[in-house]
Amino acid sequence: MSRSRARRLARWSRERGVWWTLLWCLRAAGQRLHRRVESALEARLAAIERRRFLLAPDSVSALRNTAAENREVWSRWDWSQLGAEWTDDAAAFRGLAPEAWKRDIVERFLVANARKGGVTLEIGPGAGRWTAHLLEVSGALHLADVSERCLALCRERFGDSPRIAYHRVAGDGLACLPGASIDFIWSYDVFVHVNPLDTDRYLADFARVMHSGARAVIHHADRYHSHAERVAGFRSNLSREFFAELCRRHGLQVVEQDLEHAHKRGDCISVIAKA
Repeated sequence: MSRSRARRLARWSRERGVWWTLLWCLRAAGQRLHRRVESALEARLAAIERRRFLLAPDSVSALRNTAAENREVWSRWDWSQLGAEWTDDAAAFRGLAPEAWKRDIVERFLVANARKGGVTLEIGPGAGRWTAHLLEVSGALHLADVSERCLALCRERFGDSPRIAYHRVAGDGLACLPGASIDFIWSYDVFVHVNPLDTDRYLADFARVMHSGARAVIHHADRYHSHAERVAGFRSNLSREFFAELCRRHGLQVVEQDLEHAHKRGDCISVIAKA
């Protein structure tokens, strides 16, 4: 016990009585113990759900990283840097030059998998960090986001060009898009924050809107040192195996799962295709 805490308890004992002070200490200890026990149980439940590919509205996985939570977080986010702060994270997490890292991601995953002049869908454009690169390779581009603010930022930045359509994602998912209409789907720094249940719903939509042979590049959560790191990083309870299983359930094929090029260790970049 620190000296300052000991002095405080001694003062409380004099001023408030020994019995009150003892009960207060017991209550505080109980709260700390409760939080530790709750956190440990959540970590074990989350591990089981990842291992068993469990999807349920009342699962631990579904209670965090919800659409409502994401909408609130990104609607209130300070977008003054237009998302460049996450590009800079490549230096903090990987020791890589941020702009060189981003160019590598664009060439290795975006350009390599997009259909030149095709119809592209970006999920979660934020303030358009990747959108400019998608416009370079796409004939038409659909931007879909849970946050109306993010769509407004992109509209302000890229305008109301007939090449771009803006879609707010709500309870009906991607119902705004017709079936077999998309050549390429891109989403980076989004599905790391989307829980497995909502990811499954998106993948069902992907299977519907992608035409045969279309590809998608999705950056999502995988494995971290601890459950605490996952929670602190606002990472969802996914793994690469869990993601691949959800793809399989919807008839989507995992072409590649890359662990080396995401800006944060523990993340995964999956390339999927509609056979």
